[in-house]
Amino acid sequence: MNIKINRDALLKPLANVASIVERKHALPILSNILIQGKDGQVQLTATDLEMQVSLSFKADLKEEIATTISARKFFDITRSLPDDCVIDIAIKDSRVSVKANKSRFAIQTLPAKDYPVMTKASSEAVV
Repeated sequence: MNIKINRDALLKPLANVASIVERKHALPILSNILIQGKDGQVQLTATDLEMQVSLSFKADLKEEIATTISARKFFDITRSLPDDCVIDIAIKDSRVSVKANKSRFAIQTLPAKDYPVMTKASSEAVV
């Protein structure tokens, strides 16, 4: 499963989502962000169990994806890459590889099914 995206198009939504993630957490999955993608859209989600931030953006992806990745590591890697480069993100088993120009990184993942996603609040009044 691969995603191709311009570094600058990824950096802003990634920075916004990663901003609520704590570096060290009692639950390791909460140090990660959830990456989901289908139909040319990628959604990044982060939560601290009190609030949740989700942002979507367009990207070149061939198939449906879902995984979690360390928010800080992914953000730091993305930020360190050259401006306007194309990032190739490959998800295989429990690893994500990030490639751009001559740079290569591998990051361990956790299963997307274990990520705590908050449900949207109902707009109906409850008495």
